[in-house]
Amino acid sequence: MIRFTEVSLWYENKQALDQINLTVSSAHITGIAGPNGAGKSSLMRVGLGLIREFSGEVTIDNHSVKKERQYIKNQCTYAPEETSLFPYLTGNEFLQLMAVLRQVPKEKIASTIRFFTDLLEMSDFTEKLIVDYSHGMRQKMLLAAALLGDPSYIFIDEALNGLDAPALYRLKKYLRSLAQKGRTVLIASHNLSLIREWCDSLVILNEGKLLVHWKKQELEKHCALSGKSFEEIFLQLIGSE
Repeated sequence: MIRFTEVSLWYENKQALDQINLTVSSAHITGIAGPNGAGKSSLMRVGLGLIREFSGEVTIDNHSVKKERQYIKNQCTYAPEETSLFPYLTGNEFLQLMAVLRQVPKEKIASTIRFFTDLLEMSDFTEKLIVDYSHGMRQKMLLAAALLGDPSYIFIDEALNGLDAPALYRLKKYLRSLAQKGRTVLIASHNLSLIREWCDSLVILNEGKLLVHWKKQELEKHCALSGKSFEEIFLQLIGSE
C-alpha cells in the first residue's frame, strides 16, 4: 500500500501538488490521469522518493520514502517517459547490466531477459546499439529494464506512448497477472481509453489537486447515471468542456 498524507510540493513559485491525500491499494492497477501540468509526474516522483523536498508524508508498506531509501529502492521500479539508456550499449548489454543492478540471480539473467524481449517483441533488436533504436523501441527497452527483478511496486509514467498494439496487449496481460499476484502498478497516462480499460481504480489530478479517486465500478456508475463518456466526465472535472 502507498499512502500520501497532506502532500504538497512547490517548484520555486509554482505549486505542483496541493495537499494530496491518497491511498493506493496493493494488488491493483491504478491509473493517474490529468492534463499537462496536472501533477502526475510530480506525484510519481514524490512517491518514489526521487523528490524529497515536499511537505507531508509518503509511505510504502508503512516505510517512509524520505527516511528509508534502501527499502524503497529494493521494492520499487520506475519507467519514465524519457531517459538515457546508455546509447552505445546493445539492448542485450543494457538489460544484462540492469539485471545485475536489480539483483536477478545470475543463472536466471538470460531467461529473464529473453522473457521480456519476447513479451515486448524486441528480440530482433537486442544485438543492435540503442543509439539506433526508434522511440518506440527505446520505450520497450525502458519497460523491460524496469520490470526486471520482480519489483513489488511498478511506476509507469507516460512510458507506454511509443508502444505498438501487440506490445500493449501483451504488457496489459502481464501487468494484470502481476496485480493478481499482489503487485502494485501505477500508470500515469494521457490515454484515457487505456486508463479506463487497464486500471482497477482511477485518480484524476488538475493543477496539483486531487479531483477524484474512483474504483472502476464507480467510474462506470458515473458514466451510466450521467449518460456521458469517460472523456466527457474527465473534461467536465478539469473544467475544459
